[in-house]
Amino acid sequence: MLSALLVPLGWSINNSFAKKALEELKTISFLFYRYLIALPILILIFFAFDSLMIPELNVLFLIVISSFLAFVSKYTICEAFKNEKISVAAPIIDSYPVITVSLAVIFLGETIFLNHILGFVLILISVYMISQEKLEIKMPSFSKGILFSIAALFFQGISYAILKIVVERLTPLNASLYIELSVFLFVLVSVLVFEKMKPSKIKKSGIPLIIAGFSMVIPSVFYMIAIKEIGVALTSIIASSTPVFNSIVAFVVLKEKLPNWKYLAILLLVLGLVVLIV
Repeated sequence: MLSALLVPLGWSINNSFAKKALEELKTISFLFYRYLIALPILILIFFAFDSLMIPELNVLFLIVISSFLAFVSKYTICEAFKNEKISVAAPIIDSYPVITVSLAVIFLGETIFLNHILGFVLILISVYMISQEKLEIKMPSFSKGILFSIAALFFQGISYAILKIVVERLTPLNASLYIELSVFLFVLVSVLVFEKMKPSKIKKSGIPLIIAGFSMVIPSVFYMIAIKEIGVALTSIIASSTPVFNSIVAFVVLKEKLPNWKYLAILLLVLGLVVLIV
């Protein structure tokens, strides 16, 4: 459970600095530079704590499929944040456990109990509340950013469900290494095809990019560990609380003031996590 809680914490740090870097860089360039920073760190951690396993052919096939879906989801998430307010995009994207949990229960034999459903509903309400600039309920129009958010929801949900099988056949660190290396290969191909090996130049986004690269490793590794420990359904539900952790980090680290109803959202998150654990 602790591993799962470290995932939204890592993502919250990563998202904050990724958003800053994306103000200057194109999406593909941002992914390219972030992986150049993150992969050496992941490789060092891997060889410090694990040894390389050679996956079977069927597992390798699943790694390629999951990595491609992960690459597309990362791209669509970046495009969603570029074209829509995070307050609108985040609640849609972080509803991806609806897809992951459904696939995990139907095809992977995982069991979901009533407290898991209730906890997920509380977390979703918390995420929606914390992501809004004003506390109001309204249906968003289907803008370009909304469409990217919906696409990210599906791609991410399916990708994580497939990861369950990969992690079961490999160790969490092996799974993380193979997945992230494969995603990076898709990023390289995209740079070659769409930017002719000339990614955007870094001017003001150097520090945010470095922090985004470092903080990417944390959720990548601990997500795999959590899948091994508690299953992909429960892990994805806990990880969907990332936007609330974003606000908590901003409050604690950046001393940002929060309106009273956002404190209620944080309380709902805590209650949702407690319900999940019980």
